Amino acid sequence: MFEAQVSVQQPDSFQDDISDDEKRELIQLFLDASSGLLDLFDRSEIDQLVDATHLNAKGASDSNARSTGDNGGSICLYMMIAIGAQCRGQPTDSPKAFRYFSEARKLSFQGFLTDLTLNMARAFVLMAFYMFGACRRNAAFMYLGIATKAASVLGLHMSDQFQSLSEEERDLSSTATMNLWDDSTRILACVKSASSLLGICFSSAAIIIFTPKSGPGSCIRYAWLAGIAAFTRPFFRHAVGIPTSLVINTVLIGQLCLVIFQACNFLVISRFESRDLVQGGIFQPADGVIYKLYRTVGLMFNLRGIGTPWQIPRRHPVPKFFNQHKENGRLKVGPWITRQLFIMFWQYIFLDFTYFSSLQTPPEEAAVLFGPGTEFLYLGATADQWVARVVGTVTAWTGPSRVIIDFASRLLSVVSVLAGASSPEDWPPLFGSIRDAYTIRQSWGVFWHQYCRWWLTSMSNYICRDLLRLRRPSRLERYSNTTLVFLGSGIVHVLIDIYCWQPPTKGPTIAFFVSFAVAIIVEDAVQEIYRRVSGRQYSEDAVPTWHKLVGFVWVAAWLSMTSPWYLYHAVRQPVGIKWLVPISIIDTIGMAPAAGILAGLGLIGIFAFGGEV
Repeated sequence: MFEAQVSVQQPDSFQDDISDDEKRELIQLFLDASSGLLDLFDRSEIDQLVDATHLNAKGASDSNARSTGDNGGSICLYMMIAIGAQCRGQPTDSPKAFRYFSEARKLSFQGFLTDLTLNMARAFVLMAFYMFGACRRNAAFMYLGIATKAASVLGLHMSDQFQSLSEEERDLSSTATMNLWDDSTRILACVKSASSLLGICFSSAAIIIFTPKSGPGSCIRYAWLAGIAAFTRPFFRHAVGIPTSLVINTVLIGQLCLVIFQACNFLVISRFESRDLVQGGIFQPADGVIYKLYRTVGLMFNLRGIGTPWQIPRRHPVPKFFNQHKENGRLKVGPWITRQLFIMFWQYIFLDFTYFSSLQTPPEEAAVLFGPGTEFLYLGATADQWVARVVGTVTAWTGPSRVIIDFASRLLSVVSVLAGASSPEDWPPLFGSIRDAYTIRQSWGVFWHQYCRWWLTSMSNYICRDLLRLRRPSRLERYSNTTLVFLGSGIVHVLIDIYCWQPPTKGPTIAFFVSFAVAIIVEDAVQEIYRRVSGRQYSEDAVPTWHKLVGFVWVAAWLSMTSPWYLYHAVRQPVGIKWLVPISIIDTIGMAPAAGILAGLGLIGIFAFGGEV
């Protein structure tokens, strides 16, 4: 790369003499140039910086008259103006760009060693960007190094450091941290994360195969839990910034976190040993050590236990479309792959459309509807807030939340089948039908994915039956089991949120999940009372339609009352770190054509592939 030689002489004096309109024009050029690379500021921040600098210019034109506390925002503003002028390229823009860059550089070095702030870290990122544009890559790398070290000193990579900050400051810190990760850093993070995860899994598999489940030799299983904890923390720390979307981060870390919990389940709760895995058909005694390790690790990733003796109950049936695409009783790979890819393409456009639809809500309106404290607002909530609560909750659970998890599963299934590592029969539908979600129990046990079910029920059964020795069957044992399952799910989501969404408090997440145990107790009691009063008993296939309609209203009401405790903190995060697809189709073709494509593909899916997703 050509290294340009330019003047480094500092201008004798600096006067911020361009109009606010020109500033906004240059800043827009900066935003256009940095789109997809940097996401350091939102529009409201930029407006505040322009207004504040304009007021400062009226009070004191000399930059030395400004306080050190004001410098961080001024430096960032001057750098955005400098980059915008650099991009515009008019004859007078080159000296203007250098003048604003020089002033920003002077201000940044006046007190950056004694007054290190988030704005300073952002300013050095901008200076690096400017230097790359000026073909000064050596200086750019120097500035980028300062920005990275500043982020490290500020603790932006450690979620615990954010707890004393306001919610707005936490959002800024998260956004800045995402932007300080470059491609090489992400590749290194991928390698480190994969190494940590595989180290946990293969070490656990070796212990499972070569140690007994009981007796003195089993002590190593319990000791290894400390090793898993030691490896898990760096795994989370490295994995958290690989994608720049907190939504994708949550799905990625959530899936892999469950694998780690499954390893713990195999070690000390289900206490598998080599003999159990032989009886379960995972491997044979004569198989080699490498193959045994591979198959045991594969079982850890098989969270639903499909095709094993430990398969979860209520495996969803294969869509009826495949009744005509079987050979010798097995699904044909070609039609199966075609259907999976078609559904994935529809889901991709749906997620893209969902994200762009969320951008249509003005920040001021979003602050009113979803601002801090509104998740706990009931009697004092406005009609608009109630509409947002109900519609947003139902849409979130039946739309993007379901689709993005299902998309990840389908993608993995296609890769696995094409690679010959599995067959289509190993990938039954992840989610059930929305028609079955007419009770809270059915919503979680039939409609929603069952990734957590195996290890959570193993844990709850161990506590209730082995430790507490509760009488079985009994209501106490049944509902204690249910409560422990939802409590365990809440704890898992808190662990994920600590590294992804970083909520100010963890209580609302725990309360949200445990509330479903309460809801199940309530609905079971109501159903029991109805059966005793009416004398009627219905099987699942013969539930009256009006019962289901009442049930849907009940489920929607409970979700609307409790889901904001868990979801609203994520809703308040900057939209720039919540994208759902890496490459946007709508950004190219627009919303209206995308809506038409989405509807058209939906109709094709219904008539050509049966419509069961």
